[in-house]
Amino acid sequence: MRWRGSYITPIVGLVGLVVLASAVAATVATIRGTAQADILRGTARADLIYGQGGNDRIFGYAGNDRIYPGLGTDTIACGAGVDRVFADAKDRTTRDCEIVTRPTRPTTPPPPPAVGTRDNPYPLGASVALGDGWKMKVVSSTPDATAAVLAENQFNDPPKSGEQFFIVRVTATYEGSGSDTFDGSFRLRAVGASAVGYSTFENSCGVIPDEISSAEVFSGGSITGNECWAIKSSDASSLVLYDDPIASVPKRLFFALR
Repeated sequence: MRWRGSYITPIVGLVGLVVLASAVAATVATIRGTAQADILRGTARADLIYGQGGNDRIFGYAGNDRIYPGLGTDTIACGAGVDRVFADAKDRTTRDCEIVTRPTRPTTPPPPPAVGTRDNPYPLGASVALGDGWKMKVVSSTPDATAAVLAENQFNDPPKSGEQFFIVRVTATYEGSGSDTFDGSFRLRAVGASAVGYSTFENSCGVIPDEISSAEVFSGGSITGNECWAIKSSDASSLVLYDDPIASVPKRLFFALR
């Protein structure tokens, strides 16, 4: 009898386990709507509720429900339990819906800043109409031109401590009627991360090699030469050139130097 009993006991335990598993499975109810506007009501158990189509009204009641409203503009009241709703952006949920998951809306990236601004300057080598009959392009730049400037004239003073001479080479072409002078030393300026502009008046390099000409230029003529500013060394990597013409034109234009 003992020998047989030792096998009867595990079999009874296995039957109990099957019954228990069936009871757990039975605690979940599945409720499905139609393609119409439905009123769907859950139970006191943990329900799976599918709204399908239509503008549904869904009531979860008790239990830890999982609610899938589906298509349409649905209204969901979750009730007791810890409920999760997989809602569309247009669905409405009550405050007793503990977890609401909605699809992430794709965001439209902001448009890039207009070209020619300080944040998006014209690239090095681009030929740009300045708005007053002149076109200009930045040919090259020499961020640390200190040695070249000091070698140009023995009376040139070295830059102050923490500063350096910065040279840009530009080509200006006159496309207006008659003739004009470019006046590069007046109109060409620069600005860097310090956000304080540099001009040839307040930030002179002295006598520089191949300074751009101030000659009168007739329609179709071009001049090429250098401009220079004494800048803070900390501005060298962020420096951009901008055109500040004497004549009234729509806006300042900015040019990359690298």
